[in-house]
Amino acid sequence: MLQKLDQAARRAGLVIQALKGAALHEVQLYAPGMRPMADIDLLLRPCDLERASQLLQPLGYRVVYDSRRERTFAPAQAGSFHPLGEHRDNPVKIELHTHIAERLPVREVDITTELALPAAEPGLHYYASLPALMLHLLLHAAGNMRAHALRFIQLHDIAALSPRLTDGEWACVIEGHRARRWWLYAPLAMIERYHGGSIPRWVMQWAASSCPAMLRYAADRHTLSDVSLSRLRMTFFAGFEWSRSARDGLRFVTNRAWPSAQTRKETAAYVAAHAWASHSDWYRASPPRRALRWIVRRPVRVATLSLLQAACITEHSFRLPE
Repeated sequence: MLQKLDQAARRAGLVIQALKGAALHEVQLYAPGMRPMADIDLLLRPCDLERASQLLQPLGYRVVYDSRRERTFAPAQAGSFHPLGEHRDNPVKIELHTHIAERLPVREVDITTELALPAAEPGLHYYASLPALMLHLLLHAAGNMRAHALRFIQLHDIAALSPRLTDGEWACVIEGHRARRWWLYAPLAMIERYHGGSIPRWVMQWAASSCPAMLRYAADRHTLSDVSLSRLRMTFFAGFEWSRSARDGLRFVTNRAWPSAQTRKETAAYVAAHAWASHSDWYRASPPRRALRWIVRRPVRVATLSLLQAACITEHSFRLPE
């Protein structure tokens, strides 16, 4: 598929950049088939989004979800879908991004200018450097931690890539164009918890010195189960510890209790595109009713419950070897 995308981009005169998992394979961090991938992430200029979308149609892809964050495509002729994990027989989606940013928790941390190639020939490209790849992996992990959706494979990616960076390259990751990256310590602390010694000690100390006190306190105590889908019960204000000020905290709480029209629209589109979410009463309820249910009952997370149900109905699940 990457070869087809490269050829199509060359013919159309488009510059596209493969991100995350595809780039990890490009630098041979994993052998083919070792790391599961559910999608191919591509970065392109905003003015090229519509042309790139048209480019995917002849390859058999159609839009299934569109938001401020990405435009997601899936094969029009998709076969059976395996809901448990990133099954090898599941169709590979393609996500088009025009910017790379995460809300932590209400203000966006945008690193697009540090990832995008300044000038390149038409076709498929990768990151300009290992620090750019590492920076993106860390920000993506931070965003998933904030949403309590972190995956262990993300920690493994970073731990495996870390030895390839020199001290000078690590300095590029830590120090932004304007200021130190205050959000780095949380994902780095999680990596050290499960892959001890993979991050240089001076990097940990430098990142800790820039981390806000509330986030550092939480990062020093969180386990993977606290910030992943393994957390069974909903945390209505999940990610509050990422607030850097009282004003940010108030905005975060307000946005959770009374989402904006844009957020409600995107949530509805996301639910419609994912069967496990569309079958849930939680997403059909109004925000105030969801808040009341959380206070009274502390409901189980919909995504976690769907995975548990998939595990129960999957062939050979929970079957002991003979």
